[in-house]
Parts: sequence; structure tokens; C-alpha cells
Amino acid sequence: MENLDGVFRCPFLLDGKSKTEWLETNGTGAFASSTIIERNDRKYHGLLVTPIDGYEGRYHILSAVDAVFDADSEIHTGTTRYPDAHYPDGWKNLDNVRLIPFKRWEYGRKGIRITKEIFMREGEAAVYIVYYLVDGPESINADLKFLFTYRNVHDLTCENDGINTGIDNKPDCIRIRPYDGLPQAEINFSGSWTQSGAMYWDKNICYESEKERGHEWVEDRFVPGNTTISLEKGKPFVVRVSIDETESIGSDKLIKNYNDEKKEREDGFAVPSNGIELLKQQSHHFILKNPSGKKSINAGYPWFGEWGRDTMLALPGLTFYSGRTELGIAILSDYISMIKDGLLPNTLGDTQGYTSYNSIDAGLLFCWAINKLIDFGYGGRPEEISVLVKTFLPAVEQIVTAMFEGSVPNAGLNNKGLMYSGTVATQLTWMDATAWGKPVTPRQGYAVELNALWYDALYLYNYLSEKAGAELPAKARQLLQDLPSEFQSLFMLDEGYLSDTVNDYGPDKKLRPNMLFASSARPGLLSLEQRRSVSQAAEKHLLTEFGLRTLSPSDHEFKNVYSGGPDERDSKYHQGTVWPWLLGIMIESSLMTDEDIAKKSIFWSDYIEKLLSSHLTRDGWGSVSEIFDGLIPRGGKGTFAQAWSCGEIIRSAEIINMVKRNGNNKEGKH
Repeated sequence: MENLDGVFRCPFLLDGKSKTEWLETNGTGAFASSTIIERNDRKYHGLLVTPIDGYEGRYHILSAVDAVFDADSEIHTGTTRYPDAHYPDGWKNLDNVRLIPFKRWEYGRKGIRITKEIFMREGEAAVYIVYYLVDGPESINADLKFLFTYRNVHDLTCENDGINTGIDNKPDCIRIRPYDGLPQAEINFSGSWTQSGAMYWDKNICYESEKERGHEWVEDRFVPGNTTISLEKGKPFVVRVSIDETESIGSDKLIKNYNDEKKEREDGFAVPSNGIELLKQQSHHFILKNPSGKKSINAGYPWFGEWGRDTMLALPGLTFYSGRTELGIAILSDYISMIKDGLLPNTLGDTQGYTSYNSIDAGLLFCWAINKLIDFGYGGRPEEISVLVKTFLPAVEQIVTAMFEGSVPNAGLNNKGLMYSGTVATQLTWMDATAWGKPVTPRQGYAVELNALWYDALYLYNYLSEKAGAELPAKARQLLQDLPSEFQSLFMLDEGYLSDTVNDYGPDKKLRPNMLFASSARPGLLSLEQRRSVSQAAEKHLLTEFGLRTLSPSDHEFKNVYSGGPDERDSKYHQGTVWPWLLGIMIESSLMTDEDIAKKSIFWSDYIEKLLSSHLTRDGWGSVSEIFDGLIPRGGKGTFAQAWSCGEIIRSAEIINMVKRNGNNKEGKH
């Protein structure tokens, strides 16, 4: 696989990789990101994007730091797009880029060679930029341009009179507080520096990706005067930009932080040998401790925050199947306190920008994630059973009981125990897009995956109750026995697959991947023959080289290409667009039902390898995109790093390996 080591060599434009994106995070919700040529193509690209206490969502603080070394040679770093030109065009001076274990750029021109490293330290609302003079004179000056924005991550900045233009030059730092109510920014230096001049605006920066997405795409950034630093050959020059309201960090501390981080990252570091290893290695970017102090998962970069649904779907692969079992248990445990009326929050305000309980499935997916923990082999020892029972049984009971008691908003059970939810005006499942003010796929009535997940939750409730030495309540015990026949009667079609929904208008026969939650469910919901039929229908009509379509191409509502402005794109989001995360339930279902399991495991192993080989190092390096076009999927779209895409591909690969080692239980787990 090309660029598995994170090394890109010039010329970049010849192989189309100039738009490859990189990601750096601090473990508490802050990140830095751009393209490998250091040109910000999105409004979300920047060097310091971070949550701020007292504000919902993230704030885009520092867009970039442009540098020009040596007045005679004019070695520029960084590249900016303006309406009629690229300037500076630092990419022309790039020799190579390395993305692991440090983000590192090497620039060279006229006998001068300079490296630049960018990193974040865990827990610090700060970014470090390290310059190093490798070849050339014994010392060299560089003019730095700190380009600030100070805005919500989803907005853009324009020149305005409300900005505080004062620049506070201290002996050891530069401080600015552009807007009252927002924290100050502090710039620290490890070596000699000077600052002069007033604050000014750098105007009309263009973000091509935002233009393509139908958003405002031109921004102004402000610069706190002119800053000059002096580099000595062979000595790192560390710059730190932060919004930490703490004492200034002196030169010695900056160098120590850099050396400590370098040692921590390089000790024991090994280049991944395959795509799954790279995915696991880079998946730590999704793990965070949010401002509330809870462990969680960021749904996707660069614009998503924490989503309950996404966390539950991504968690098994990113934790249990990536050697982080205790972390996964801790994240699940932290979510328990947020259960309300049987639901988990769909979005969390600290990083997403708003808190909502508008999803029916997040609580059921909490149970699904626990089932995957058990599938992974957890629960074989007394102390593990104790964790399952003491930590999770009360939460599972709370979720199930709320459904029985009718306290779950917008949902309920009919007299046969089947779950219904929603109206034509709601979007409560994962297919939740709204376009032109209306839900695109309301899926009101009886949704197939919600009922499959409801069965799985009952099954888990029974399993944990047995481990606790308790008996399931009679109503739940009877429903667990009766639900399969009712489910099959309602959803199974003569065509051999499952209705996506059933409501007062009858069954919705659109062929969608949601039915795979049923074909991969706990034992008994469907017969082996029914599971196999459903799995084969999904593979035949929905599988592409990058995941599953959300709608069969034969459907008249199928959308070929995910493009256009916000409403147009949202209208296509679940109408054929390909989602990689669906591979988890596809592969799990296939390997539970195929008649030649050995042959099928080889097929899926080759499939995963091809997917990662063609995508993992091209769009978002070391990650898997959110979505792809429905008809002919090529480059990734949506977010360039999506947690559930990565998590479910990791889980799929490990399921394949488990099947190769141990064979397969076609009747499901526990």
C-alpha cells in the first residue's frame, strides 16, 4: 500500500494527492488539520480548533502560520488560495512530508533546507510549530504571519470593527484578546524573536471545498503585526499558540515539552505493516475526554462532535477490537448517566454544539455495543461477568423497561410487542437527513432495524439477568419468545428480503441495508435460510467497493452522485449514497450465513484489503471517509475521518480473522 509510512514525496500534484488531509488531536476535543501541502481547502482546516468553556461546539482560533525564510531566497512555507492566485506558493518548495509519528514538512531551496513540525499535546488547548534549520547558513531569519479567525468552526470571519486590535508584547510572549468574552491567545517562542506593527487583515482567502458544498467560501483573517524569529542551525525553534489561561511557558519548558513529546511518540514506534494496523494506530484521534470530563468518541472530523448513535456503532471496533477493552467499557459506563426516558443523547453539546435526544436507536445501540463486547469474548471470567452485571444490567433494564412502560418519546409497542416510532414530520433513525425543511426519509411506523435492535436488547437483558442469577420479568420473557414470529410475519417479503418499514400504508419494499441488523441479530429472530436470503440480497444490490448503498440502484428514487448545495446533498444522503460503516453488519451477516464460510472469509478479506489500498492514504490519511457516491464511488465525501467507518471496518477485519481461526457459528452468538 502506497504511503503506509505516512511519507509523501514531491511532486504531489502529479499523482493527485495534494488534497490529502491530515489530522492532529489533543484528546480533549481540539484538533489541527489541513492538506499535506498546507493549503486550507475547508473552512474547518486550521491549526487550533478547540472547545471553549462556556460555549457549545468548537471554535476555530488559528487558521495558519505562514513563514518566509531568508529575504534573499524567500523560502515560503504554506500555500493560500486567493480569488485569482495562490500566494504564498510554499508547496513548490516542498521536498517531502511525513505524517507519523510527527507531522513533518521539509522545505528546500538554493541550498537551504528547513523542516517544520506540528503537534498537539494531550489536554493542552494549544498547537506547537517547530522549525529546524537543517542545511544552509549558521543562522537564518524568518518572518512569521499568524493568521487568526476566532469564530465558531461552522462560520466564517470577515473584516469587522468589533475586533480588539491591541497587541500585548510581553518579554516572553505575544498576547491578543480579539473579542471580549472569548479567551486570549498567547504566542510563546523558544528562541529570539521580535514583533512590530499593528494588527491587519489578510482578506479574501478561498476555500474550494466549501464552494463545492454550496457554502460561503471566502474569509478574512487577522494578523497581530509582524513577527520575526531567528533560527540557529541544528537547534529546534519551538512556537506555541494557545488559549490556555495559565502562566506563560518559558523557553526551557517549550523545548522540554517538544523533547518529551518526541520521545513519547518515537519510542517503540513502528510503521504499520497493513491498512488495519494503520487504522488502529490512527483511531486514537477519535477518542476524547470532553469538557464534562467524560470519555467519549468524536463522530468525525472536521465538523462532527459527539453523537450517541455514532459512538455506539464506532465503539466496538475502535476499542474492543483494537486492544482497548477497558476504554470501551469506560465510555459505555460514562454514557449510562445520560440515559433519559430509555434514550441516549443523539448529540452532546460540548463538542457538537447542541444536546438532543431525537434518536430512537441510540439507547438500543448501547445494548448492541454490549453484545459486541460479549461477542469479542468478554464475560468468560468471574470478574468480567461481575462488570457486565453490576455496570450494565441496570442500564439495560432501564432502557427495556422504559419501552414497556411507554415512556419513550415518539415510540411505543403494539399489542404484539413490535416497536413503532415517529411520524412523517420526524427523523428519528440514523437516516435522519432533512432537506428543504422536511425529513427525507421519515421512516415512520415499524422500522426494521429498530425492531431487530429491540429483540437484541431483550436478548441481552435475558442474558445478563441469567448471569446475575435473576429471572427475566414474565412480560419480557414471553415477548422474547414470541417476537421472532411476529417480526417475520410483519417484515419478511416474498422477494426474499425485509421491508424497510411498515406503516398504515403497508410495507415499504425499498431495498435498504437496515435489514442487515436483523440478519446479523441474536439467534432466533430469523431462520438461517431467511438470514442468508437477506444477506445475499444486500450483497447483490447494495455492495460497492467502498461500502453499501443506502438504496438499491433499481429504485426510482436512487441518487447517483452526492453533490450540490446543503439541501440537495441532504436529499441524497440516504438515497443511494454509499456508507462504509454498513460493512460491519454486512460482513457479520454474510459470515454467519454463507454455505462456504472459508471461501467467503477470503472474499471479504480481499475486499477489505482492496478498499484500504485504494482509499486509506489518499483522502484523509490513515482514516476512512464518511460517504461515497452511490453509482460509481471513487473519492471519499463528507468528513474525511469518520469514526464509525473506521470502527466497523476494523471490527469486520477482526471478525474475518476470528472466523479463519475458529470457524463460524451460523446460529449467532451467546
